[in-house]
Amino acid sequence: MTALGNLLGMSAAQIPPPPSVVPWLGSGPRGISAGDPSLQTAFWRDCGADDPAHQALRGMLFNVSGSVERDRGIAGMMPDDMPLGDAGPPSADEARQADRSPDAQSGVEDESSVWTRVLGGVQMIGGGLEVAAGALGVAVPDPLTTAAGSIAIVHGSDTAVAGAMMLVTGREVRTVTAQSVEAVADGLGADPESAELIGDVTDIGIGVLVPGGLVGRVDDALVIGARTDDVSRAAAALDNVPTAAQGTLRGVRYELPGWTTRTIDYVRRPRDEYDTLRDSFNASGRDAFLRDLAANHQDALTAAGLTDADIARIADGLVPDGWQVHHILPLDDGGTNDFANLVLIRNETEHRILTNIQRSVTRGLPVEEGRQVEFPVPDQPMLVYPGRPGEGAVPLTE
Repeated sequence: MTALGNLLGMSAAQIPPPPSVVPWLGSGPRGISAGDPSLQTAFWRDCGADDPAHQALRGMLFNVSGSVERDRGIAGMMPDDMPLGDAGPPSADEARQADRSPDAQSGVEDESSVWTRVLGGVQMIGGGLEVAAGALGVAVPDPLTTAAGSIAIVHGSDTAVAGAMMLVTGREVRTVTAQSVEAVADGLGADPESAELIGDVTDIGIGVLVPGGLVGRVDDALVIGARTDDVSRAAAALDNVPTAAQGTLRGVRYELPGWTTRTIDYVRRPRDEYDTLRDSFNASGRDAFLRDLAANHQDALTAAGLTDADIARIADGLVPDGWQVHHILPLDDGGTNDFANLVLIRNETEHRILTNIQRSVTRGLPVEEGRQVEFPVPDQPMLVYPGRPGEGAVPLTE
C-alpha cells in the first residue's frame, strides 16, 4: 500500500483498504466490478478527474483490464458529479511525451544533432558538385576522363544521398563507399577501428582527388581542343589561300596574272534555267554590257589596246574581232547576266584557257549535283582582260 501511495502521490490513509480495493480488479472478464460503492466513492472524491493520482491509477487499471465499460466500471465507483475524464488508455502522443527527456519535451535539440544536420547539408552540396564535375568529364572525348567522370557521378550521388539523410535525421550517416571499403579492410584482417578509418579516408580521397583531377583534365582538353581548332582553321585558311590561276591550252601550261584559284561549291543548274539565262544573254545581255562599256568605260578599252574601230563596234553592241564576253561565274553554275559577272576578254589565249579549266573541273558532274572545285576568279573587279597590251596569259616553263 505504501508503494501504491507513493505512485499515486497520496498518503496511506487516503487509499482504500485492501479488502475494498481487491474486488475492483477481478470479477468481470474485461471490466472492473463496482465492489463497495461507499469506499470507492470516498476515494474518487479525494482524487479529482485531473489529479495525477487519478491519471496514474487509470493507466494501471487499463493495463490490467484492457477497457472500461461505463455501466460496470469506474463510473459506478464515482459520485455523479465527478467527471470521468478520458475514457481510454493514454494516447500515442501522451506515451511519446512520457518517453522523452526533459530537454526533448522543451523542444531543445542536442547541439551535436544541429551540427550533424549542418554537415549533412554541406555534404549534400559537395556531392552535387562532384556529380557536375563527373558529367563534364563524361562529355570529354577521352577514355580516361570519361571513366573518371563516371566514378565521380556514382560517388557524388552516394555522398549527396548520405548528406541528405544527415540533414533530415540529424544523425551521422556513412556513405555506401565508406562502408564497402571498411568491409573489405575488415575482411583482409584489419581491426575494426582501422577498417573504419580506411573506409572514411578512401571515401574522402575519392571525393577530393577524382573531381580535382577531372577539372584539370577537362581544362587541358578544352585548351587542346581550342588549339586543335586553331590549327584546323589555320590549315583551312592555308588551303584556301588564293593562288595564281593556271590552265592548259594545246598542251602548254599557262598562268593567268590577275586571276586566282579559289574553292567554290559548284552546282550544275537545271537545264531549263540555264537555257533561259543563256537565251536572255544572247538576245540582249551581251549587247547591253558592251554598250555600257563604250559609254562609261572607254578609257579602260583604250588602255587595253582596243582601236577606235573596235570601240565603235562595242558601242553598237557588237563584239570586236578576237574578243569574247565571258561569265566570271558560269551560267552552268550560279552565275548571272549581271554586268558585275561579265568581262570583255581576249579570246586567244585567255578565254580558251578559262573555258578549259571550267570543263576540267565539272567533267562528269550530273545536272543539279555539285562538288567543291578550284575555280579561277579575278583578284578584283575587272572590265577588260588583259588590261594592258603585253599582259595576259604567261606560258610556264618546266
